[in-house]
Amino acid sequence: MDEIDAMLTIDVRSVIVAIREALAHLGDGGRIINIGSPADGPLAPAMLGVMATDRYGTAAEVAAFVSYLAGPEAAYITGSSLNIDGGFTA
Repeated sequence: MDEIDAMLTIDVRSVIVAIREALAHLGDGGRIINIGSPADGPLAPAMLGVMATDRYGTAAEVAAFVSYLAGPEAAYITGSSLNIDGGFTA
């Protein structure tokens, strides 16, 4: 149970706390974009076997996606879960 509690604290609670704190500083049109990656984890090689592509995304690909989400073209997107994951969730 201690390991589960630690995992939930790191993977879930920390994100909620960070979002709550960020909300106090966001102005009109502000965005919160959460990014997570399994590429450096112990299961990274196994994850590639279940993805539609045979590679992880590059930093430039992720940055382009974040740039779009933070820009005016995505101003009407809200409360969504959008994935840039090489087809992992497809």
